[in-house]
Amino acid sequence: MTFPKGIGYFAGIRSTKDGVNFCAGTLIGPSHVLTRTSCIVGNIRWVSLGSTSSQGNKDGEQIKVVVLLPHPNNTAFHNDYLILELAEETTLKPVRLDSAISIVKPGMKGSRLGWKDVLAEAVEAPHLQGAGVQFVSNELCATELMVDDTNLCSRGVSGVKSCLGDKAGAVIVKDKNHDVLVGYVSQTTGCGKAGGMSVYSRISAVRPWIDSIIKGYCVS
Repeated sequence: MTFPKGIGYFAGIRSTKDGVNFCAGTLIGPSHVLTRTSCIVGNIRWVSLGSTSSQGNKDGEQIKVVVLLPHPNNTAFHNDYLILELAEETTLKPVRLDSAISIVKPGMKGSRLGWKDVLAEAVEAPHLQGAGVQFVSNELCATELMVDDTNLCSRGVSGVKSCLGDKAGAVIVKDKNHDVLVGYVSQTTGCGKAGGMSVYSRISAVRPWIDSIIKGYCVS
C-alpha cells in the first residue's frame, strides 16, 4: 500500500536538504530521530519528516542534524542504534515507543514502512510504502538467522518481507488506535522468498537508553 500523505513520524535521512534518502528513521521526540548506527557512513546531515517522497523537499519538513548519539555499547553486530539530535523542534507528532516490557507477542501482526522493500523487489518506489508482517519467536527465527535479545523477528505476510529495503525502516503495531514503534529493519535472509525471515532492532531492549536522551536524564 502507498500513502497519499506522509506519516509525520517517519523520517528520511540524507546528506543534503533536497537530496535522496539513504536511510530511514523515526521521530521519537520533538527534536530527536532514531535510526541505525550503520547509517553514519552515508554522511548524515539532514532529515526529511512527514514526506511521501524518497527525495526532494516539495513536502514535509526538512531539518538539519546537529548531533549524532550512537548507543554506547554499539559493535559491528550488536546495539545498532543511533539517535539524531535536530537543530530545531518539528511541528510533527512523534511516534509512541514500545515499553521496556514489549507489547509484541509471536503471531501478532504489524506493518513495516519504507520506500524500497515492498514485495521484496529491487526497485525504489517514489512514494512511501507499507507492508504487513507477522511476528515470530526469536527461537524460531534463530533456526535461520543469528539473533539475540536485542532483536525482533517476523515472517512476511503473503510472501512480503524486508529485502533490498530501507535501512532502519520502522516496524509498527497498533495499540488502542495508536501507532507504536516496536523495531526497525536490521537484517534479512532468503530475499524474495515467500515466508522469509526479517530481523529488526528491538525498541524495548534499549528503552531506558532512549529515555535518557529524549528526557534528559542519565541511565543508572
